[in-house]
Formats: sequence, C-alpha cells, structure tokens
Amino acid sequence: MSAGRHSAGFSLIEALVALVVLAIGLLGIAGIQLKGLQSADLAVQRGIANIAAQDARERLWAALVSDTGAHCPKAAVVNHSDWQQRWQLLLPELATDPVEPLGDCRFHIEVRWQDPRTADHLTRLDYRLRLPQEVP
Repeated sequence: MSAGRHSAGFSLIEALVALVVLAIGLLGIAGIQLKGLQSADLAVQRGIANIAAQDARERLWAALVSDTGAHCPKAAVVNHSDWQQRWQLLLPELATDPVEPLGDCRFHIEVRWQDPRTADHLTRLDYRLRLPQEVP
C-alpha cells in the first residue's frame, strides 16, 4: 500500500512543476506581446514623422513655385508655428525648427520627438533634399 501513496504524491509534484513551467512560459509570451505592441507604436510614430517631413518638403516646393522670382526658398517658410501645431499632437515634444538650409538650394529636414522607450529618449529622422535653383 505504501507504493500507491508514493506514486500519487509523485504525480502531484509533476503537476506542480508543469504548472510552474506553464506560468513561466505564459509570462514570456506576455513579454513578447508587450514588445510587439511597443514596436508597432514606434513604427506608427516613425510613419507620422515621415509624413511630417514630407509636409515640410512640400512646403519648400510650394514656396519655390509660388515665389514671384522663382528662386530657391528660405527655410523659414517651413518654420511656421502651424507646422509644429499640426504635428505636435501626434509626435510628443516635437522640435520646432525642422528645416536647415545647407546652401545651393539644398536643405536638411530633421524631425525630432521624445520617446521614453529609446535609450536617450530622443528619436529623430533626417532627410536631405535639393530643389532646383529656379523654376523655368
């Protein structure tokens, strides 16, 4: 009779060990799911930053075309508060001065925003473009 009790206790220990292994596995899956959601959110923010940079680029093109002299526009056409207000709602703590002129009708567009998930809490995307000197 003692052999029956021993095997019944051994089954209970096996069940407890299996439950612990299952709990650790489920915690790992939950961690992976959390990382996936964070990566998806960062991808959305990068997509929004791409659209914001495209907006800055389009403003430069519009200034080039609408200029009566049709010469290279100044970077100040993008540094309006309406650009920042438009994108501030979607990118937290967005930097206010996205365009830097490089000379020869070349521009550097930098979109910077705060992201607490990154190491330095700052995420940025850099773009460079060159417009024609004059519109014919």
